[in-house]
Amino acid sequence: MGRDRIYVRVANTNAPFKIDSWLDGLKHGRSFVTNGPLLRFTLGGQPVGGELKLPARTSVRFAATLQSIVPVDHLELVCNGEVAINIPMNGAHDASDAVGRLHLARSGWCLLRAWAEKAADPVLDSYPYATTNPIYVTVRGARRRSPDDAKYFMRWVERVRDNAKANPGYKSEEQKTRVLKTIETAHAVYEKLAK
Repeated sequence: MGRDRIYVRVANTNAPFKIDSWLDGLKHGRSFVTNGPLLRFTLGGQPVGGELKLPARTSVRFAATLQSIVPVDHLELVCNGEVAINIPMNGAHDASDAVGRLHLARSGWCLLRAWAEKAADPVLDSYPYATTNPIYVTVRGARRRSPDDAKYFMRWVERVRDNAKANPGYKSEEQKTRVLKTIETAHAVYEKLAK
């Protein structure tokens, strides 16, 4: 309880807090999750949750900031599931304020993540980590595709389906049928994306 947190950027930071603004930011991916380290990330001027539309393959500017109460071993700019850049940190490995350029050759997504290889007090978890939501990238109008990610989620949905089938806690057979139908609909979406 209280280990993991999500921070959401709201549209107007000068206005009084409103739950609707927070929920809108969450819905649009303007957030990061953490159990300690704090992150800030922009790519091509777009904030987390944004979309960067490029007319051709090109290099764009990124800005990445880390502040942490404990040292982390890795600060990484990840694109389409692969580490694109290992970002340098200060000597204590608890801060970074980096800018640079990233070559983008295809549509996809990029995010910033920080993590340590082992637990560190006072972070009460297996290891300190943080990750932003993605910034989506479209190059030459090409659709974002990741068949490997779709296959991963197909397997994940299959495990959810197996657990749902075995669950004895449904109020009725009708409820179980509705749940299983929803799961099969999700599986069909990922199956289509995997092709």
